[in-house]
Amino acid sequence: MRRNIDLVVFLCCALIVFAICLEPLEERVIPDTWAQIRQEETIRIGFSYEPPHAYLDAQGEPTGEAIETARQVVAGMGIKNIDWRMRDFATLLDRLQQREFDVVAASMYMTPQRRRRVAFSNPSLQLLPGLLVKAGNPLRIHSYEDLGRIPGVRIVALDGGVETGILQEVGISSRSVTLVQNIDLGVSAMIADQADVFPLTAYTARRIIDNERSPRYELANPFTLPQMLISDRFNCGFAFRKEDVALQSAWNHVQRGIIGSPAHLAILDRFELGRECLPGGGRRYGHE
Repeated sequence: MRRNIDLVVFLCCALIVFAICLEPLEERVIPDTWAQIRQEETIRIGFSYEPPHAYLDAQGEPTGEAIETARQVVAGMGIKNIDWRMRDFATLLDRLQQREFDVVAASMYMTPQRRRRVAFSNPSLQLLPGLLVKAGNPLRIHSYEDLGRIPGVRIVALDGGVETGILQEVGISSRSVTLVQNIDLGVSAMIADQADVFPLTAYTARRIIDNERSPRYELANPFTLPQMLISDRFNCGFAFRKEDVALQSAWNHVQRGIIGSPAHLAILDRFELGRECLPGGGRRYGHE
């Protein structure tokens, strides 16, 4: 009798342990994001304020090169609605991984560090780096390496931007760098004489200069690219969670027919980006 009671107690305990272990297993089931998007007919897209790639127009509607390209892709995927979510650039990948949105549209450089965290679409844009300096370039800054040779140089950089990684790779001390959450704050630091240089893409730097009625800055010229950079690191794309393979595949399938198409070239023209910004140095992806 005692043996039977012990057996019953053992079986009850085993069932309790099994039930406890079962719940976390259910929680670890990976959702099928693409199936959910199709069912709800809505895709959630995160972006940050970074003209001309993503920003709000005068009516408060998202627009920009990455936004309008994403709209074309989503339409081609047969999805009716987009839930746009504007966040600080530095938080975009964290929020993506936390499932706050399904895609990041920020024309984000596809660096090795980011590839370890997320998956990317095929390249959608190519952007060369540049340095925004004060008018006349008084410190004679012509490369990232120069920043390590100028005593007391003050650098402002976009938190989470590829530029911060380049600064680290060329040996610039973090004590020389002030991180900001968006481009406007970096420009404000330059205006307030709190920074001597603002590493950005060359296009973004030129746009800031063009928007100034009395220019206080210029693009470092000539500019020597960091030695460790290779052309692939200038490619930009849309970001996905690594487990969302079906969504990434569906996106790439549609994007392949859009990049370099007349409609896409019209988007680049609208936001003053030239054919040289096509991935592959002007090659028309999907139309070769």
